[in-house]
Amino acid sequence: MVGIVKKRLLAALLLIAALTGLTACKSYGNAKKAAGDVQKFYSGISAVSSKYKITSDFNERVNEFTLNYTKKKEENATVTVLEPKEISGISAKISQDTLELSYEGSSLAVAFPEIRGYSPLEALPGILLELKNGVPAEVGSEKISGDECVTLTYEEKVEKQAVTKRIWIDEKTLFPVKAELYTGGSAVLSLEFLTFSAE
Repeated sequence: MVGIVKKRLLAALLLIAALTGLTACKSYGNAKKAAGDVQKFYSGISAVSSKYKITSDFNERVNEFTLNYTKKKEENATVTVLEPKEISGISAKISQDTLELSYEGSSLAVAFPEIRGYSPLEALPGILLELKNGVPAEVGSEKISGDECVTLTYEEKVEKQAVTKRIWIDEKTLFPVKAELYTGGSAVLSLEFLTFSAE
């Protein structure tokens, strides 16, 4: 009798383990599929508009900005500072080769940072490019404010330095919810998306 109970208990445990394994695989498979859907979505869009908060933390100097990003079809991307008020209105036009700041009719071409895509002005253009062309090193899922999100982690080495982008994408809309950018293992930029639209 004891032997039968043990066998049934063992069978039940094996069944639970099998179901748990199947559930994990199903979730992972969905995340992988979602990663493919994200890349397909961002490859097909030609215009983006977004308002977002960004925090930069470079050399123990923390700054917070609210920025507005617009990119229309063949035009260069434009990032405009909304906050803080002291620098509100400063904008930057960003192309593959140039970065030009402008304010009240005056403009100034400036050098790109050493690592492209890891400055407050270039963070969102870099994220959009990663979502379009990049292959994530890790794919997962997480809930943010009750919404299911796919987490995509992109890793590369630039100038012998490890750089990482981690992006949370809403599963339903495929729009970004937040992102974190790391260099040398330290978080240097974090973004929180307030609005996002694409076509």
